[in-house]
Amino acid sequence: MWRKRGFLAAIDELRLIEAWYGTDDTEELIARYDAAIEVLSEGNVDEWLDVARDAEIGDDSADAFRENWLGRAHLPEVPDGKIEASFRDGLIEAHAAAREAGLKTSFVVAMLDNAPDAFAVDHIVGVNAVTIVISISAGLPGNEESPE
Repeated sequence: MWRKRGFLAAIDELRLIEAWYGTDDTEELIARYDAAIEVLSEGNVDEWLDVARDAEIGDDSADAFRENWLGRAHLPEVPDGKIEASFRDGLIEAHAAAREAGLKTSFVVAMLDNAPDAFAVDHIVGVNAVTIVISISAGLPGNEESPE
């Protein structure tokens, strides 16, 4: 994961998910993608979070995901339902592309200026990995430039 701003570097869950899909065991990698695609397709957020526990994402993170992302606490201008649908559809497509290509995944969070209602989950199929791109507004609470 690339790091630009301090608070983005604190999103440990993205690193944990990236590590989960970082296995060198091809059969295990495909099984993990299949499990994620299946549960995402069913649309039950609680089941998404159950699968996330396999990647060592705990209950505190699950609660924060529900409140800050799906509940739009940090993204109040994003229309209701858009975040959940974007995560579901974007991750299904990204996982399917990674599974088909036999590649690991990585994450990039793109901060968009002057776009308070922005939210999207897309992907890019590269040579070594499928990069999942989460695009969000740069106007999030606590979003300050880090001195890095």
